[in-house]
Amino acid sequence: MAIAFDYGNGNWGNGDIVSWSHTCSGSDRILIACIVHSRGISGGIKSVTYGGQALSYLGYVGTVNNWHELWYKITPLTGTNTLLVTYNNAVASSGGSASFTGVSSLDTFRTGSGTGTTGSVSIPGVSGNYWAIAACASKRADPTPGAGQTQRWEAGVGRPFPTNGCSDQDGVFSWTFSSALWTVVGVRLVPKPEPPIHVRVGEIWKLAKPHVKVAGVWRECKVHVKHGGAWDEII
Repeated sequence: MAIAFDYGNGNWGNGDIVSWSHTCSGSDRILIACIVHSRGISGGIKSVTYGGQALSYLGYVGTVNNWHELWYKITPLTGTNTLLVTYNNAVASSGGSASFTGVSSLDTFRTGSGTGTTGSVSIPGVSGNYWAIAACASKRADPTPGAGQTQRWEAGVGRPFPTNGCSDQDGVFSWTFSSALWTVVGVRLVPKPEPPIHVRVGEIWKLAKPHVKVAGVWRECKVHVKHGGAWDEII
């Protein structure tokens, strides 16, 4: 099944909560939220919810006054709901979310951080129908996405922690900005497998298996596809 972008949005705030609206639709959904704040692990995020559903924490990259986290929810609610980030203490923060359809899971979490005018991260194994999403945050310097990326949200422009989230189909992300402290978090999206093909024989549906003709004889064979350098059997 092909992965497709669904919706993206974001916001910024300065307090013990920050929230924004997000609309999810379609089947085999996943919701990704990337949030940056200045509190670190001890005084940082208490919970992230979408329409009351709890998101799961995946990972972070942290630098002084620039703590970047990625949260997600498989099969989030459909319709328009509030994505709510609750902190242990008042904090300056910004974040955004993007939803996709045709996704079974996520893997290959990657991060990056540094100072300068360019931030980047590479997520391996993004080919075929695999996608990746990554977000860059920079200290008081609005990130501009590089070529080949599709911007899905931008939040906190001109604020202490502007963030910019993009999706991509080759897994290579970069942003430019005036010299600043920056962080990036990203993850690979795994597509839902196509359902097996069945044929009807009389009154019975049977799994269709591919065959090839070898020296006049039809022989059953197996079909493989290459994902991230490895051959996976699909039939």
